[in-house]
Amino acid sequence: MMRSIRDMERIRTSLYFVGRIIFGSVLAIVLGVVGIGIAWSMFVFWGASSHTTLLLMFFSGAGIGASSGTFLAWFRVDRLPSFPVMTLMWVLLSILGGMGALLGYQFGAKQEVECCVGPALNPIAYMTIGTAIATNVVALIYGLIRECRLQGLNREHNRNLSSLVF
Repeated sequence: MMRSIRDMERIRTSLYFVGRIIFGSVLAIVLGVVGIGIAWSMFVFWGASSHTTLLLMFFSGAGIGASSGTFLAWFRVDRLPSFPVMTLMWVLLSILGGMGALLGYQFGAKQEVECCVGPALNPIAYMTIGTAIATNVVALIYGLIRECRLQGLNREHNRNLSSLVF
């Protein structure tokens, strides 16, 4: 009986991470596109004219949007970390999301074949996908570390109580 409970606990933990990755990726892509849309409207309505400014606003908009989506997907209500830890995690996700957008854009810009038709996806789509991947990988690493620490705390707690409960 105990073996089946342990097996179910492993399956539950695996499904927990798979569900968070899927939900985080979808939410990061959606909010990344929203961030790019907001960045585009800011570019148009504020009268900026440089292509470099447009790309910088795209990278930051996609990074902030995808980091917000990933943060919401990986947010745990049952055990909240302190406010500075949550703020640091969101800022880290935003910075790495912007870097993921830059790498995705660089990858997407090199996909165009000069002799033939254009690429299947434009560089903005690669930017959004790169942002979603970067933020979810960081959130997955953080989630795995946190889950290992919580499992260790639970084992220590259960070890101390095991003599009292059959």
